Amino acid sequence: MVARELPEIAIGFSANTPEDFSESLSMLFRHLVGPSRKITAARLALIVEGSHDAGVRSALSAGRKSIESSVLPALVALGANDPLLGVQLIATCFEGLFLHALGRHADIDAEAVISATVRTIFTPVKTPQ
Repeated sequence: MVARELPEIAIGFSANTPEDFSESLSMLFRHLVGPSRKITAARLALIVEGSHDAGVRSALSAGRKSIESSVLPALVALGANDPLLGVQLIATCFEGLFLHALGRHADIDAEAVISATVRTIFTPVKTPQ
């Protein structure tokens, strides 16, 4: 699944600004719950299956690493405070949004959630005084 989707996914990670990056993630999300809805739903089912099947878990982990390797350079290039944490935030954001959009059929503002996540990734960290 990842090999088929990675070219589409990677295109969005060549943004020039955090705002462009946020928009590319929003477009990606719309694609993954729109035209690729069945594949995304299958991925969610595999995540659950992976909780007790090491082979599935290993395959999912390899796929996730491929996607992360596309996201990380973009976060570094755009000046994320902690690019590795940024990757985790994006992954967690998307997985949660998928559950809401596909599993619960909830009416959510995915673009606002993605935008808030991206702003968090690029907000300067305040040091205690």
